[in-house]
Amino acid sequence: MAERPMIAVVAFDDGSLQRQSWWGSSWNIGSGLADILTTALLETNRFRLVERSLLESVMKEQDLGASGRVDPKTAAKIGSIIGADYLIMGKVTQFSWDTKSTGAVIPIGGWGGVGASKTKARVGVDLRVVDSTTSEILGSYNGYGEESKGKLVVGHQDIGGFAIGSSDFMNTILGMATRKAINAWVENFCKAVDSKKITLIAKNKPRIHPDGIVLNVEGNTIIANTGTVKGYAVGDKVEIHRKTKELKDPETGEIVKVMTDLIATGVVTKAEEKTCDITFTAVGDKQPAEGDIVKFVSSPSTSGS
Repeated sequence: MAERPMIAVVAFDDGSLQRQSWWGSSWNIGSGLADILTTALLETNRFRLVERSLLESVMKEQDLGASGRVDPKTAAKIGSIIGADYLIMGKVTQFSWDTKSTGAVIPIGGWGGVGASKTKARVGVDLRVVDSTTSEILGSYNGYGEESKGKLVVGHQDIGGFAIGSSDFMNTILGMATRKAINAWVENFCKAVDSKKITLIAKNKPRIHPDGIVLNVEGNTIIANTGTVKGYAVGDKVEIHRKTKELKDPETGEIVKVMTDLIATGVVTKAEEKTCDITFTAVGDKQPAEGDIVKFVSSPSTSGS
């Protein structure tokens, strides 16, 4: 798993799409399709994927979330913060669902007939793979899908109530066209990797997180010496412990075990080179203090590990 490259999927640009009246009021098409692609890449069992909620949180903090703000030049900055080797970014080129008359007439009981119609959904994406260290665009691939019959039959007035990516949405013709487009992109991408047209390597391998020390406490935030050089990143979960006793080997005098009490749990909210800010929740009636020990628990950026 450590040898697999870490990939982050940035919300796609959907600004060129003309908004339709039947789209759900809460729909963010670019973000929804990025979530679907993240899952599809994870299912190939070939890559590590950055958790999308962590990515969006970091981009918001860095003021990089606005449509059109993310480009290859900012990829290196994002990658260094979240530990991604490569970013996938681009745009949704098509996202439509049309019903058109075929011109044919379907007979009804021998007494005339009604006009026939055909409904078809089309989804297209144009996405690039960007090296997060050099900002170089390594490749650009398309994915397209269309569908005329879904497992769940709904009208335009009904689909807007579904969340993009939900099982109900994915069973409509629009959802099935989306799945085809995303799967087509993944297939094109994987073919490029297999044929060595692009080479992906694991540069930001899973981090070793040594224990740190609390340097300052203010309110419900502590500052610790667990910065990015020690592998800590925004979103990491930690525990704050207080040393209670050291056990020494009587023959060598070596400290073989340090006994501690759990004082608080916390989440890294800001990570700099040598320090990080941690928002904590106390356990019991004790509060963290300078000199307490910070222990790494887990990182949300290791989905699939």
